Amino acid sequence: ADPAAQRAARRTVRDTWADHGILAIAFAVLLGGFSAVLHGGDWWVTTVLVALLAALTCGVLRALDVRWVGPIAVLVELIALAWIFVPSTLLVIFPTPSTIHAFGSLLSSAHNTILIDQAPVTASEPVVFLLAGAFGLLVIVADELLERARSAVTIGGLLLAVFLSQKLELRGPRS
Repeated sequence: ADPAAQRAARRTVRDTWADHGILAIAFAVLLGGFSAVLHGGDWWVTTVLVALLAALTCGVLRALDVRWVGPIAVLVELIALAWIFVPSTLLVIFPTPSTIHAFGSLLSSAHNTILIDQAPVTASEPVVFLLAGAFGLLVIVADELLERARSAVTIGGLLLAVFLSQKLELRGPRS
């Protein structure tokens, strides 16, 4: 029998929740570093809310042994982002084509802000949308890596990439 399969079979729901809790703490600390890149503090609450919702979705679905955890968590995250940032585009709770268009407009505005402004930038709605969405996706990717690869090195690389992106943003463009 494959040793990795035996270890995975011995993992309990408690182990899974503990691993997700450690990941949540690591992401919260990492997110705190963005305070040097963004003005204001409201962005932190929104970003943590979206990332926490993504993490809880992954954790609950894993505990229930549901298949397709990643895609379901992404869908939940998209609905949460729409509900927070563009609720008027939803049909009850379901995204519409205008939701996707509004997401595109927010991303375009965030892109322009990041290109034009120098760090620290104002935590405008488009920038917060981008950060919240990115951290939600990072949590989902980390969950997938944790459950499939069981690779601390890979997850550490993911966290290091986010950390380095903060440091590069603070240095700004080269002259």
